[in-house]
Amino acid sequence: MVEEYTDQSEESFYEQSLPVKGKHIISQTAGSFLGDVEDVYIDSQCKRMSAILFTKDLLGLGDKYFIAIDDVISIGEDVVIVKDKKCISKLTELTILPGKSISEFKGTKVTTLSGKNLGVVEDILLRPFTFRIGEIILQDGKRLAVNAVELTIGEDVVLVPEDYTSRIVIKSEQSESLLEKIVSTEQELVHTITDRSREVGRWVTTHLQ
Repeated sequence: MVEEYTDQSEESFYEQSLPVKGKHIISQTAGSFLGDVEDVYIDSQCKRMSAILFTKDLLGLGDKYFIAIDDVISIGEDVVIVKDKKCISKLTELTILPGKSISEFKGTKVTTLSGKNLGVVEDILLRPFTFRIGEIILQDGKRLAVNAVELTIGEDVVLVPEDYTSRIVIKSEQSESLLEKIVSTEQELVHTITDRSREVGRWVTTHLQ
């Protein structure tokens, strides 16, 4: 059982939240590669990471291992830093990891307290030092910044305050894609105007000579 986490002194709502799955795990003491994150377990009461599940096999086919949250130093943009290889435990059939994995959250509805569905969970991003939930990525390609203490994580639904409706934003890559479409459309329009101008110029030259 993970103890309730209440210290929010270093946490900012606007602090960047980061994905964890797929990142390399690096030992702080030796600077060595320990494996790749396969999944992350979230404690539903604390709304905070409780353990990291990983494999040492690059294809993810080998034995599974886990690291408890107390042995995780930080979640970086590219890697996860943990204390050392001594904190690694092998996953067995008898192992029960605390909380619910992000993979298990996938497909869960996110609903406001007024009963409005905002979308379905695709991924969960964590704050790099407090390890609390900081952002929920929805399956329709949008993202929702959250304050972990305001969430209610149930068996079937994640409940959020009603004003979270205004917090949904388009993912950056989608924004870039939209911008690319706008630029492309503008370029096509410029080319069309240029072609039409040339046609008019040829017509004038042919008929007014």
